[in-house]
Amino acid sequence: MTIETQTYASADGTRLNGFRAGAVSPRGVVFVCHGLGEHCRRYDHVTAALNAVGITVYGCDLHGHGRSGGKRGHAERWQRYVDDMLALHRAAVDDGLADLPWIQFGHSMGGLVAVHVALQQQKRLAGLALSGPLLGIALKVPPLKALAGNLLSSVLPALTLPNEIDASYISRDPLTVKAYIEDPLVHDRVSTRWFTEMNTALAAAQARAHELQLPIWLAHGLADRLTDPAGSRAFAGRVQGPCETHFLDGCYHEILNEREPERTQVLAILTSWVEKTAAAATAQTKP
Repeated sequence: MTIETQTYASADGTRLNGFRAGAVSPRGVVFVCHGLGEHCRRYDHVTAALNAVGITVYGCDLHGHGRSGGKRGHAERWQRYVDDMLALHRAAVDDGLADLPWIQFGHSMGGLVAVHVALQQQKRLAGLALSGPLLGIALKVPPLKALAGNLLSSVLPALTLPNEIDASYISRDPLTVKAYIEDPLVHDRVSTRWFTEMNTALAAAQARAHELQLPIWLAHGLADRLTDPAGSRAFAGRVQGPCETHFLDGCYHEILNEREPERTQVLAILTSWVEKTAAAATAQTKP
């Protein structure tokens, strides 16, 4: 696998740091959207697995994340994150991959972003893949902090506070937790405007789930203490298209970074679904 560092421009001109991992004779394209406080290169093992089956992968650090521009943890509008993903879509067109099946992938907060990408680009996408998506909140925000977030969103929208994420909740694999804690590109900030935008985006995703008719893959650890598996169940029950769900006993939040054997098993299930979904979309377009 060869990962090429790329830069992209989002709709508001923000410079986004990202990558392209081109497959030999690609059969499809996956766009990776990472979670809150992290960055796209934490998914290199996912990229490698997809490359191995002929899938080209694009990813970028969202606004305020990783090596991209923007204030850490701040989003004036949720649409900015969606626009970041659309910058990757434009890059795929520029690279001559417009005729291949496209699949949008998102983890955690990136899953909520990916849902909104699909709501806007459903006709363009062959599928939507979600890992521990932020479709319900398991992490309880202190009431005073939630009140402050709601009140200050209008007057001090860029004020940032700790996101309350306990790193030990992300995975049962101690090496994954250690790497997360020591990663200089991981941050723990969210702004007051991010908080209200996230709540609005989450409510809209659940309310509009019935509009989605494209194939969906959704996996969630049942021991997730950050995003709520019940929110994923509710979402999956509302969508109108085929939805393959995997709810995994004992698994924490980052199911693609869980301890073995679950890590390999979940990655194999995702890769197989992407292969099948891309092949089915290709077959439908052939005369």
